[in-house]
Amino acid sequence: MRKTLTGALLAALTLLTASPAHADVVNEKWIVDKPIAGGKRYFPAYGAYSLTGLDPDRIRPTGTLSLLGGIIDVGDRDDRCTWVVFRITYYDYEQATPKETGKRYRSCVPRQRVKFTFQHEDVSKLEAKVCWTDLNAVPDRTCVDPYQVIFKTYP
Repeated sequence: MRKTLTGALLAALTLLTASPAHADVVNEKWIVDKPIAGGKRYFPAYGAYSLTGLDPDRIRPTGTLSLLGGIIDVGDRDDRCTWVVFRITYYDYEQATPKETGKRYRSCVPRQRVKFTFQHEDVSKLEAKVCWTDLNAVPDRTCVDPYQVIFKTYP
């Protein structure tokens, strides 16, 4: 009787402390702000992301990141654009090394919303920043605002 009770208690404790095989994140909201002079802030980039197949027991990231969002041109001139620039850090299992890539989306009509979506595999960190450029330019080193972390797999 005592061994049976101990065995049942141990089994119950194991069930309570076991981590799930996969921990999905669904529709987690994100927003990226743009500080300006006078302590004001614009919030031109926004959206939500989901992760499927994330394994919390692995050291390296697994799973698929799906992001949807929008960018609003917060300027008041037709000759400038508001960009959201993403930096994606992921793990390349074929080459066994972490890598970075990026994505950019823009809106060039004042107060116009542009929607976007993308997916990426094995993401360990997703960062974004907002930049302003002339109409025919793309964000470069002059966009000095720091990246803001949207998602990070492991601390």
